[in-house]
Amino acid sequence: MHYLLVGATVLHGVSYALVPVCGDIRIAHVLFALQGLSLRFSEAGSYLLLMAVHKSQWISTIVQGYHLMFAVGAGVGPLIARPFISDRASLTNRTISSRNPFSSPFPSTPAQSSALYEIHRNAPVVPPTPAPTPVPTTATGLGAPLSPHPLPRPSRVFIPFAILAFLTILIATCFYLAHRWANGSGKPRPPTRHSLREWALTLLCACHAFLYVHTFVSVLDFLSIYGVLKGMTRADSLLLISGLMWSCCCFRLVPVVLSVKLTPANVLFLADTALVAAAGAMYAVGHKSHAHLWYCSVLLGAAFASVYGSANAWLISKVRLSYLQTCVVVSAAALGAVLPSLLVGRWIEERPGIFPVVPLVSAGLLACIMVAMLLAARVIPKDSDQLDEEKSSTTQLSHKSSKSSVYSYWAYE
Repeated sequence: MHYLLVGATVLHGVSYALVPVCGDIRIAHVLFALQGLSLRFSEAGSYLLLMAVHKSQWISTIVQGYHLMFAVGAGVGPLIARPFISDRASLTNRTISSRNPFSSPFPSTPAQSSALYEIHRNAPVVPPTPAPTPVPTTATGLGAPLSPHPLPRPSRVFIPFAILAFLTILIATCFYLAHRWANGSGKPRPPTRHSLREWALTLLCACHAFLYVHTFVSVLDFLSIYGVLKGMTRADSLLLISGLMWSCCCFRLVPVVLSVKLTPANVLFLADTALVAAAGAMYAVGHKSHAHLWYCSVLLGAAFASVYGSANAWLISKVRLSYLQTCVVVSAAALGAVLPSLLVGRWIEERPGIFPVVPLVSAGLLACIMVAMLLAARVIPKDSDQLDEEKSSTTQLSHKSSKSSVYSYWAYE
């Protein structure tokens, strides 16, 4: 498994490095697909690595801290990329359509393109290109152009991509060296036989991950459109997305703190309950004013922050996860990210006023799945093999250091 983890991490870094230099949008599509695929494989391997290295009583806090790093990266990434991006966009850029300035360069349905155009008609019109400034001739016959506006700084966007690729490959190198360092130092464990109970909990958690990511992406895709429908300008509607994302990043720290004192089941229950409350607030008062809509967006971001990490921490505390089971969960989450336009996109395009219903219904279904997860963990009995392994692992944890856990992980995987 370690080779798959290292290979996925290297592939992730190489695909990032190639994005700025590819000359075809189809190649860019392939590279981004490789990024998503390699990210899911490396995420699954990271969960297993955390489970092997850290003791069971701290695994919930460790997993929540792992998800906190996603928020840290989301906040630090733009700060790293900003100095290397040009100040003004070029009007000759291929992402701007002369027929419809709001149509995407990526494949899109005509209904979506027309809806975006009708909703965003209040956007400012691009001013015509000014006439060229006359160039005065000097005594030597050379001229120097005079322009009231400084020339835009050329983009160096390939630099942040290169930085990210370098860091990713550095991490993959550390994984490989750790494997070489620990190779042959641990005692291989016998293969684990997964019971029907563990697979049932895994599939329920996969459904939970699918529905959560579907809800999150649906809100991100259509929140600004709903804001414009309620009378906001295009710039103000984008602040709704900004407030939601900043709130989501900042509140990622909350489940880390809660997991120190509460069980994973309690943290998961609080996270899903908060999401239902935030979605209910959006449905009840989000339409009253622009301020209400912005506050509800921030509240939704805070509620979204802890759901996914809490569900994964709960599953790790209940199931002896294998690589296949982990891939099932992260693949369900990835599938939830690509289906909003198919499941709810056309409804919202035809009747954008139903947007507040989408997060409310999705949060309600998410809470039902959460209740089913907690009940299944209590009702479905554990098999004898799992009980024996839990007793033996509890005895071994008192005599093993984290160093030997690393040895064991890299030795048998």
